[in-house]
Amino acid sequence: MAPGPGERVFTKYACFDAFLSAGFEDHLRARATAHLVLAGVYADVCVDSTARTAFQKGFHVTVVPDCTTSLHLPTPDILGFMERVYGARLLPRTAPGCGATPHSPRSGSSARGEGRGRADRPDGGGGPGDRDPPP
Repeated sequence: MAPGPGERVFTKYACFDAFLSAGFEDHLRARATAHLVLAGVYADVCVDSTARTAFQKGFHVTVVPDCTTSLHLPTPDILGFMERVYGARLLPRTAPGCGATPHSPRSGSSARGEGRGRADRPDGGGGPGDRDPPP
């Protein structure tokens, strides 16, 4: 994966949460972004930290299970936690068994997660109190 034309990339330095990157939230707000799509290693550390802050700040969250794995907890458990607690939408797996297993991240799975946060498109969806995910 590579950033699209004009797409801004935020590099995280020694922090788990993309919202701690200078200018990240300001960039999202300036674009009226309402929905974040998250992927990367590790689901139970960086992805969860960013998903939690996004939820608390009123963003809709979608997690791409095929593009994440976990470090300390079973991946299905942390993904289920994000779905139940933050109202995160989980994209369906593309094929049975294609996802990474805990403690064995796939090469390249961090393209838009660990080390980077990606600002997705504005879609006009509501906040986390709206349990129906945006289309």
